[in-house]
Amino acid sequence: MRYCREGFVLIGFFENEMSAIDMADIIRHQVSEVYFINDNNEFNVTLSAGVTLHNNLIDDSFENTLKRADLKLYEAKQQVEIALLFN
Repeated sequence: MRYCREGFVLIGFFENEMSAIDMADIIRHQVSEVYFINDNNEFNVTLSAGVTLHNNLIDDSFENTLKRADLKLYEAKQQVEIALLFN
């Protein structure tokens, strides 16, 4: 689902946070392998991700879950390297 200008939300069912991070890392790697050509210049894109889990047991709202993921994405973008951060 489109979330903001440059952001997308991926919703999935994961057993734990490591399986969610692993999936985000697979997507990050696949995106980095796609090359584009514009005006005879070849380039690729990178992806930063904020990963969090929704918790129904604590009456977590979907809005709060998105806010946590957005904070982690902001932290990842501040890193020098491409990063996957989990809250």
